[in-house]
Amino acid sequence: MSPTVQEKLAPHPASPGRARSLVRHALDAWGLADDVRIAELLTSELVTNAVEHAATPLFLNVTFDTVTVRVEIIDTGNEMPALVEIPDTGGYGLRIVDRLASRWGVEQVPDVGKNVWFELDVANPEVRAGIDN
Repeated sequence: MSPTVQEKLAPHPASPGRARSLVRHALDAWGLADDVRIAELLTSELVTNAVEHAATPLFLNVTFDTVTVRVEIIDTGNEMPALVEIPDTGGYGLRIVDRLASRWGVEQVPDVGKNVWFELDVANPEVRAGIDN
């Protein structure tokens, strides 16, 4: 069975920080300290998007299967995120996720809302180098 961390978060400005802390502690406990910075950054981007755009309670799920860390943000909002032209006032979140995650996506969750997720192939030096560029 894969290690899992799950937490319900409020649609509050403090939630991205709480989510980063949960991800950091989980990866540290799983011996994945080298992957914490990227996972925290991508988690923060997705939770911030959920707080700002969905404005509903959200659920953080973090799993590890010995090769891949998967972080899911599930909310009850109807608006599906997408990569867009970057305006002067922001809009970089999904572009950062797209650049640094091994994979990411959005899935509708019937009778709930949506699941925005990313995966990191852990200890992959190419992925880790992406944050330093």
